[in-house]
Amino acid sequence: MDIVDDQTKFYEQHLRRVEKFHMFVMSTGMLAFAMKPFVLSDMGSMFGCYVPPEVPYPLYYIFELYVLSFLSAGFVSFNVLICSLIILVVNQFRLLNYKIKAIDFSGIENGQGLDARVEELKHKIKYHQFLIRC
Repeated sequence: MDIVDDQTKFYEQHLRRVEKFHMFVMSTGMLAFAMKPFVLSDMGSMFGCYVPPEVPYPLYYIFELYVLSFLSAGFVSFNVLICSLIILVVNQFRLLNYKIKAIDFSGIENGQGLDARVEELKHKIKYHQFLIRC
């Protein structure tokens, strides 16, 4: 049974587009901040912070670039992690839906085999509740 359907493919493509967009924004932002002292004569902080006169500006500027790159990478990583987890949970719900639909109650005569099917259904319901709690 193939569980990869059009909606799952759409989610994966959307995740890739979001990742590419964030990488583009992060790269463009870092380049804009890195080019700021060369384009403008402003020798202030990228974030508008106070730069003490005792700290050499190039050292402070490099520190700000590192902080910006780590914060941007952390933001993108967290977003991609959350989107991936959401896609995995949606797929688990779909698998559970297929398994519930696959339970066959038609072959039961005079209550024989009913207990096994009811136990199977209870197990599926417990798994559904587990997914909701996650």
